[in-house]
Parts: sequence; C-alpha cells; structure tokens
Amino acid sequence: MPSEILSSTELAFQGLQRTAGIGLQPSTSRASDGSSSRDDFSSQIQRRNDHIRKLEAKLSDYAEQLRLMQKTKEKLEIALDKY
Repeated sequence: MPSEILSSTELAFQGLQRTAGIGLQPSTSRASDGSSSRDDFSSQIQRRNDHIRKLEAKLSDYAEQLRLMQKTKEKLEIALDKY
C-alpha cells in the first residue's frame, strides 16, 4: 500500500512500532545443530507477536476514545450554536 494513502490508524501503528522498537534481535548463543537459535528466534517472534497484540489493543482503545471525543465535540458545537 503506498504511504500516501495510509489511514491514521496505520500511521499511528507505525509510530508505535518505531517508539516500541519492535524488531527481532539476533541470537548470541548458537548451538551446533541450530536448534537453540531456532528456539531463541521462535521465542523472540512469540514475544513480539504478544507485544504487537497489546499495542494493537491500545491503539484500538485510543481510536475509540478519539471517536467518542469527536462525537462529544460535535454535540457541544451544536449546543453552542443553539444559544
């Protein structure tokens, strides 16, 4: 998807990714058969996936709060116009 047409939610998520430093770290311990590094990598992926899910939930909550605030703002503007 071209960056010009990213939604505000996608842009916010990208900002969270940069802020949280999401990324996999190279393993420092290597077994001769590679099983330890695979386990490390798999563990890192699982932790990152869990972290991403938590950030997505936060982002969803923030989006909902923003929608509610927007509705409140619109209602207040209407009430102000009436007086």
